[in-house]
Amino acid sequence: MAGNIELLSDVAGKQALQQFLAARSLPDPIGPAFVKLCRTC
Repeated sequence: MAGNIELLSDVAGKQALQQFLAARSLPDPIGPAFVKLCRTC
């Protein structure tokens, strides 16, 4: 999945995914960019 981050065009979604992968835990609070990103996966 990490290799496909560059394919994301949504900057906020890309940042949310990078933070999630670095932390290896769900963000708190879960923001709308993260929810939108997860709905498209």
